[in-house]
Amino acid sequence: MRLSFFSKLPLSGEKLSRTSLLGCSLAVLALSACQQESGALSPEAATVQREQFYVELEQMEARLPEAVANYRYGRPAWNSRSWVRNSGVPATGEFEDARVRRIIALENLSEFQVPMEDDPDFSPFWEIHGAYVRAVQTARFGYGQVGLSYSRPYPADHVSTPFADVLSLQRSLEAGEGSGDIPSLLARLPEMANDLQNARRRLEFDSAAGISPPPEVLTLMIASMNTSAFRSEDSYAEWDQRWRAAEVEEMPYSDWILELEESVEPMIVPEVDALLATLNDLLQDWQTTDRLSTFSPDYYDAVISQATSGLSDAAACQADARRLSESTLERLNDTIELGWHAHAEIDEDGNRLEDGVAVPGNLLAALQLWQTRAPLVPPPPAETDLGEGEPSTPAPPPEPGPALPTSFVQLQEAIDYLEPYLSAYSVQRLPGLALTPVIIDPTLRPAPAVPSRLYPEPRYYDPDQPVPLSVSVDYLNAHPVALSVEHLLAVFYPGHALRERREIEREDIPMLARRIHSAAFDYGWSLYAVSVLSQRGAFNDTPQLEAAMLYARLSAFTEAEAETGLLTGELSEADAINLMTFRLGISQSEALRRLNVFRVEPGLSCAALEGYLQFTRMRERAGGVLGNRLNIREFHNVLLEQGSRPLQLVERDVDDWIADQVN
Repeated sequence: MRLSFFSKLPLSGEKLSRTSLLGCSLAVLALSACQQESGALSPEAATVQREQFYVELEQMEARLPEAVANYRYGRPAWNSRSWVRNSGVPATGEFEDARVRRIIALENLSEFQVPMEDDPDFSPFWEIHGAYVRAVQTARFGYGQVGLSYSRPYPADHVSTPFADVLSLQRSLEAGEGSGDIPSLLARLPEMANDLQNARRRLEFDSAAGISPPPEVLTLMIASMNTSAFRSEDSYAEWDQRWRAAEVEEMPYSDWILELEESVEPMIVPEVDALLATLNDLLQDWQTTDRLSTFSPDYYDAVISQATSGLSDAAACQADARRLSESTLERLNDTIELGWHAHAEIDEDGNRLEDGVAVPGNLLAALQLWQTRAPLVPPPPAETDLGEGEPSTPAPPPEPGPALPTSFVQLQEAIDYLEPYLSAYSVQRLPGLALTPVIIDPTLRPAPAVPSRLYPEPRYYDPDQPVPLSVSVDYLNAHPVALSVEHLLAVFYPGHALRERREIEREDIPMLARRIHSAAFDYGWSLYAVSVLSQRGAFNDTPQLEAAMLYARLSAFTEAEAETGLLTGELSEADAINLMTFRLGISQSEALRRLNVFRVEPGLSCAALEGYLQFTRMRERAGGVLGNRLNIREFHNVLLEQGSRPLQLVERDVDDWIADQVN
């Protein structure tokens, strides 16, 4: 049976100590709904009644869709959108069914007699009740999701995930007995066939409603499926002939392997063939239909409302994005202009000895050139005497070895410089980063190739220990180091990936609550968190890091503007590409890649923008009421302690906290 928070329930007669559980505050609000007006049972009978229902809840939870495995959280961390799209999940209909079941379960739970403080299930009752209240509240605000993968309008993952299972099945057959548990694979065939059928039906249903994945995505799906031998009866027959010819007399195929092979043709091949035909039909429809967007205005408004928990729509998102982009771009240009010669020495007359190098018009080129002219962070303070003429202990000499690349040294120095600011950031201690440079010998590859990521996401790491990252020096050399520093802040210090990893492993939050997330919270948090470091003076003496923070914000706001323009039809693809290339200094191919992401994951840019705005407004409101009494560490603890949730719930918690501070 799957482990869940129900597993904490004690056996009858076993006592539990009262603990502080998430959801108690929500549950108390519903206390009257849980208390029967008349006909109360005896404490013993009520306990038995509740424990029987706990068993039913445990059985129901075991039948609901599996949550994403822990190691997937924060992976890959380079791009939060990629992080979402690479989490394989069941179909949306299954999650909707799970949501409805949990709402019904909460209604049933509310009919039971509330346990007294000394009852053995006092704490479990309120833990379960709190988790279900939160699940219902989250769903009520429109964007209840599991592992950041729920309620997406495009079925890209719901197609690619079942098909990935098909590719894995083919590899298992080709590997033979060494591929793992063949009987389990055989038992899963009906489920795999059903997943493929559900993916096809969803594509057809969405198409009937006028919604379809963009042609770029369809083309990639079709190309991937055409690599499979299971794509048609003819290709399967050719593969099967080769597969049987590969059998050797010394190691004949087992009965399990042969049964699996014989079951694939009638169960899997027809479903893959039908799914591929549907994808080709959709692509043909795109090629014969002239349209700018995959969305109608009303549908896209509904998507934005869902992604922002009802706080925004397409018009509001676009207006906010334009306003914030303009102000951020102006501030970024001022930061570069003022800091461009700030490192230059001053002569006897008080004049800076400028080198005459002009600021490039391209923002990325400016950041890249800047780091070659000036240090990223101030040098560490020089050693001073301890007093009374006693010199300080000299630092030990560095261990002999090859010199580290300059770009990596810059990255490490910047992280070390910011650490004191991070330690005062939140109540929860932030672990450090254990960075290791990765240098690829150019003689071992045919031509220099710049990696697409700063580092590969570690498959597993302890969120309470320094995070091990293998940093690509080639990537650092090809991009502004300041942007890599900003990225590490957004992801790990104290960004979305590390926070998600820590939240999913917390024991003081019910399992159900740990599995529910809000896009506006998760994406808005990292934007807000790094901006707070700037407001608290972390970048006062590091103009390049200040510029990198502003560039990251400008990118997010520009993406929201481009997405809303493209998907409402106000901007053509060419106009959206020009907007991003002109403002951000990126290439046309990179701009097109981002546009395709918007088409697959609509609404997430606006969710990030709205989350940033709401967190900023809540902090300003708290500061306006409390003034100098505002403790930023405690304020952030209020935001984070109950995990990702709709921003309306966060705002309610913040207002309660402000009231407590005033009183």
